[in-house]
Parts: sequence; C-alpha cells; structure tokens
Amino acid sequence: MTEAITPATTRRRGYWRWLLYLLALPFGLAALYFLAVFVFARIPVNADFQSAPVGIPVIVADNGIHVDLVVPIVAGGHDWREVFDPAIARMGPQLGQMATHVGIGWGHRDFYVNTPTWDDMTIGTAVRAVMGIGGSVMHIKYGAARFDPENNVFILLPEEDYQVLVDGIVDTAVLDENGQAVPLGVPGHMETDAFFQAHGRYNALYTCNNWASSVLAAAGVRVPLWSPFSGAIIDQLRVSTSG
Repeated sequence: MTEAITPATTRRRGYWRWLLYLLALPFGLAALYFLAVFVFARIPVNADFQSAPVGIPVIVADNGIHVDLVVPIVAGGHDWREVFDPAIARMGPQLGQMATHVGIGWGHRDFYVNTPTWDDMTIGTAVRAVMGIGGSVMHIKYGAARFDPENNVFILLPEEDYQVLVDGIVDTAVLDENGQAVPLGVPGHMETDAFFQAHGRYNALYTCNNWASSVLAAAGVRVPLWSPFSGAIIDQLRVSTSG
C-alpha cells in the first residue's frame, strides 16, 4: 500500500531533504577545504628562490604542528631584545648569556597559552581557534639554535630581505610608545619563553603557518601559495635548498 501524496507529505519530505543537506554540509565543506590544501600547497610562491651564498641565517623549524622562525638575537643591525624583552621570559643571567637565537611564532591566544601539549587540548579550544573566536598572540622563545635537518630548513637571506622579514614580524606585534612588544600578562610555559600581544585573527583559513608563510613570502622565500599546515612550508623550502 503506497502513501498518498498530500501537501503534508510533500512538506514532510521537503523537511527531510533539507535536514540531509544540512547534515551533509559540514562534510562537503571539509572535503573542499582539504582539496584546496592539496592543490594550493603544491603551487609555489617565489619559485626561483635560492638560499643566498652569504647572508643572515634563518631556521624554519617545524614541530609537526606549526613552524617557528628562528633567527639570531642580533643580526643585520637588528636586536630582537629591543622588541621582545627577554626579562618577560623570566630568564636568569646564566640562561640569558647562553641565548644566541630567538624563535618566533604567531597563533591563536587560547591555543598557545592553554595548550602547552596535545594532552591539554580541549574541544572548546579547538573550536574557538577554527572559528576565529578569540585574540592572537606572539610566542617568543630565547635560547641556543638547535638545527634538526629532518624537520627544519636552514636558509641564508641577504640583509635587505632579512629586514623585510623583521618588518613583517614587528608589524604583527602590538607595540608600546617605546617600540617594544606589549606583554600578554601571562607566564610562558618555561623560563625561556614569553607571550606578547599581537595583531591579526587566527582561523581555519589563516593559521599560524599561514602567518609564517606570508612573512617568509614577503622576504622573497619560496613557500606554498596557501596551506594551513607546516609540512607544506618545509616541503617547498626543501626544493629551493636541495642540491
């Protein structure tokens, strides 16, 4: 026995159809997102970039989640201590004397501050980060440079390109009237790191890795056209430093 087609039946079927569309929408958006990642991560910006034979060393360090830009504390006429005060990191004199480099990252405030390890991750933090809810922060780490060839890429930049890199980083920080980055007001995870206020808003389309990629691209470095993930940055850099 078949169901009689009535206006009520038509409306009910319409409701179910729209419900299925709504349920399928997140999966469709996720599929488009990862398709875009797959495509755009393979398109290089500054495809002709080569590490300079002589220049200022920059380490692009990948921890599997995001990349930090590791640069000398003093190089090219720029001293990072004049922007990101090491005293905010609570370093003692001995650690301060040992520090030769600074690692610089940008990202979602709650993610950086409240998630020192993956074990500290909560669904709420992840959702707020993806949706762009909440402010951003700069994470600064002072220490000695550690180069891991498996996960890091070492490049040399001419001084003029390095200055562009410096300008991009400094422009991201919220500065006081003296040109120093404004501390976030919460302690770092260790004695050697600190958080500072930052401009910009993190979301699924503009992640910590997109920020690092944009700063590197402005300095003429080869990076992917767009990728929210760290591995694509490393892969594009390896092309320009291989051989």
